[in-house]
Amino acid sequence: MRLIFFIGACDKSDLLLPASLILARMKRRVLVVDAMSSPWLTYRNNTWMNRTKWSNWQGIDTVSCIQHWDELNYLAAEAGESLEAYDDIWVDTDRVTFCEGERLINAHARFVIQTLDAGSLHRNLEWLNTFHLLHDTRLEGLLHFVVLQSIAAGPDRAYVEQYMQTAGFMALDTLVIPYDERNWSARISNEYGEYTQLQRYPRVMRDGWRLLAEAAGGPIGDTEWKRAMKMSTKGQGYHEAM
Repeated sequence: MRLIFFIGACDKSDLLLPASLILARMKRRVLVVDAMSSPWLTYRNNTWMNRTKWSNWQGIDTVSCIQHWDELNYLAAEAGESLEAYDDIWVDTDRVTFCEGERLINAHARFVIQTLDAGSLHRNLEWLNTFHLLHDTRLEGLLHFVVLQSIAAGPDRAYVEQYMQTAGFMALDTLVIPYDERNWSARISNEYGEYTQLQRYPRVMRDGWRLLAEAAGGPIGDTEWKRAMKMSTKGQGYHEAM
């Protein structure tokens, strides 16, 4: 089981969901966990209608409105699932109390997602410092920074890295995803369809998905990647009138 954490309070669903769908299309068993204080996944997979926390959607298992790792274990058992049976578990959270510090430190990867605005940077820095105080541990050299909606890749990367380094948080690397207004139209077009058509997104976003997917599952060949991008895995429970 590869455990991946996504930390941050900016809108990152267009980054996280497609990358997890790609892994599922490559025959990996994937669980996406929405452990945000303001849950978002329940509206993307339409479980807000039936209040179901655990569901299967477009080939991945999803679970929403999770407050703690123990609750995730409980819901898995209730659904007749074992967390160890998954190839990849992707946890999206802004809760410093979601799990013990050791679990986060021993995860396969930890991505800190943010935009360039001061509020986003400050919230993430506050999260990292609070995590240190609560769990008596630090995450230097264990973090991947991801910058969304970048205008100038080089300066934006340098700015984020310098900002975090001054507080003692070094990055393994920094992924910068340029701003592209086509992301919005692609997301809207996928909201109402039966399945997610990944090829509608611009190249800059698809390149970001590939880096995330490879961080979780290892190198992906070009042929395998192109096949996954073109596949159409139907969703479940879509409400066409949304």
